[in-house]
Amino acid sequence: MTRWKDATLYELESSPIATHYVNLDLCRKEDVLRGGWKLRGCWYHYDKQVIGPHGPLLPIRVEQLSEGPGLFIFRDYIPLGWIPKLQNYVVPVMRAEQVPPTSDWPAGEPSMANFAWIHDADIGNATGVWLGRKVELTTGLKAVGILSERLKVALYSLVAELSPHHDAHLTFSSVPIDPKNYIDYAATLLIYLNTVERGGSTVFPAAGIAVAPRKGNALYYHLLWRNGTIDKRWVYATCPIPLGVKWTTTKWIRDSENILNRNCDVDQNV
Repeated sequence: MTRWKDATLYELESSPIATHYVNLDLCRKEDVLRGGWKLRGCWYHYDKQVIGPHGPLLPIRVEQLSEGPGLFIFRDYIPLGWIPKLQNYVVPVMRAEQVPPTSDWPAGEPSMANFAWIHDADIGNATGVWLGRKVELTTGLKAVGILSERLKVALYSLVAELSPHHDAHLTFSSVPIDPKNYIDYAATLLIYLNTVERGGSTVFPAAGIAVAPRKGNALYYHLLWRNGTIDKRWVYATCPIPLGVKWTTTKWIRDSENILNRNCDVDQNV
């Protein structure tokens, strides 16, 4: 475990040992914290009470799984009544795509999944599901606008999995600085729309953390340190699904839209 905490981004993404570790160790468990990590806190968030078209926002049960600007679980994040509305809206526009292995590991096999990209206003006006605005109210970051990323809804079928990769880095490289490889994402909020019967966990090999899909729960984590460098702890993968399917929706929060909301810092340790 110590090795993976000190590994480079390239090693985390391209090493066959990393993928092997994810598949054979973390994927055998459901919710797990390893390598000296422990639950850092659990609380109810009451800062803002919002009741209206965005749903009963708070209180939110928050579990912090790491130190610093790290990994959080929002338990029962969205009303369960929103989920069938969202699924029914996207099913007609979903497209099947092959998901290639994202690492250089030659043993990686492509899998099939169905995806839909939707604008927050479209789904909100059609169904009353205002996910993007709820994300803004929860995180304090801008997530809805002309330049904001659309919601991505995914349906992963039997055996579908993703190899280790990082949301803020397009193609891992041994070159220390290559601006072409960076993506304008500052944070990820991943919502599970169903409880998977078996498998499908989201795993972070460098952190030794695995989170099992639970209907209505959300994972939230910052992709960058406040000094602008990538937080390599959140290289992640998804485990195979031996039984059932997995529904998710993801909201990526752009860094360029939150310059004033998430201030930078010159300290390399924050």
